Amino acid sequence: MGDMIGLMMAGGRGSRMRPFPEKLTLGGHIPVALRVAGALGSCPAISRTVAAVSPRAPQTREMLAGRMDTMETPGAGYSADLAYALGRLEGAVLVVPADLPLLDADIIERISGMYEGGRWTTLLVSEIYAARLGLSPGVSIRLGDTSYRYTGVSAVDAGRPGSPPRYVIMDDYRLAANMNTALDWALLGAAHYLTEDYGL
Repeated sequence: MGDMIGLMMAGGRGSRMRPFPEKLTLGGHIPVALRVAGALGSCPAISRTVAAVSPRAPQTREMLAGRMDTMETPGAGYSADLAYALGRLEGAVLVVPADLPLLDADIIERISGMYEGGRWTTLLVSEIYAARLGLSPGVSIRLGDTSYRYTGVSAVDAGRPGSPPRYVIMDDYRLAANMNTALDWALLGAAHYLTEDYGL
């Protein structure tokens, strides 16, 4: 086993997913959050998986309780809850949002191998690539003449959360497929592929 902690951010309600319920509970037989947790747990680079939950998503918190280690955060927003969680962990941490339904152990292993220690490593996808897939992951950032999107995936030393960021561009559908809106959910084919009808 590796020595990285896998921190799954699972405290958001996903208000842009209306009229669906809490988005991390979607997915039929295996809800989205449990898929991501399973990907982290099956990656050799990850020694421990922790889910950061919050009062904003009580159904998600209840679903994860007893299945994995959870950490209660204030529910003050992604950045604030992430800072809170990192302040209670030690060592190398791989941060992933729980709304990346296509995340798997292979891509997690690749990302963990890129981490050089110390510097905050942030994964981006190019805006052109995301648009080509019809998806709208994360917040936009411009580097030089090119626009990128944050994936929410990063690797960081919990003891040095304020270190200057290192950006890594990885145009991979498993990172771009961030489930922010009901349209994203539909485009991902979740209504078709992640239902109990298909045993997933």
